Formats: sequence, C-alpha cells, structure tokens
Amino acid sequence: MNLGIFAQEKSATTDYVILMSDLNMADAVMQVATSEFRDGHFRIVFYGPALRELNDDKLQTFRDYAMKYKVELAVCKLSMQKLGLKKTDIPERMEVVENAFTDALRLQQKGYLQLRL
Repeated sequence: MNLGIFAQEKSATTDYVILMSDLNMADAVMQVATSEFRDGHFRIVFYGPALRELNDDKLQTFRDYAMKYKVELAVCKLSMQKLGLKKTDIPERMEVVENAFTDALRLQQKGYLQLRL
C-alpha cells in the first residue's frame, strides 16, 4: 500500500492556464475546461490572431460556456496593440493582461499548470 504517493497525487494542483492563439481549438479547450477532472481555476489567455475573432457570433457559445463553468478569459494587451485593437474591441468580462506569456509564468509560479495545444 502506497498512501504517501496517493496523498501527493490528491493534493496536486487543479489550476490550469492555457495560451490560445488559434480559435479553431476552442471546442477542444472547452471540453477540457468543463471536464469532470477540473475542480480548480481554469484561465484561457488569448493572444495573436485569435483576438481578431473574439467578437465573432460563433464564439458566443464559447463565451457562454466560459461564464457557466467559471472559466476566466483574458486577452494579451501586447497583441491588442500589435493588431491595432482597443479595449472596446474586446468582449465584456474579458480581462486585459500586459503580456500573455508573462501572465502564464506568473500563474505557474502560483502553482498553475500550463496546458499546451
């Protein structure tokens, strides 16, 4: 019987961050975010070309799921600047972070795991 290892596995983090530049992966990401295995925080930080599509009507379902399952949505300010976007171009309830990558690093220091596509 190996209870020590079981206890370590049980106390492992369930907080996740994912950086997302390709909205074609939105369905797969939401399946993970709404998974029965997730019981902690889940944060998606959009950057790059994905920002151009965030107001697209077909992503409304994605944003609705995010609200329902308490998935935090954020966008990269650096990407916004490079694409010439303003805060008013970003859907409401989306946090603007200075840099997607430094935000992910900050969260990893707090114990979040970063999922990769």
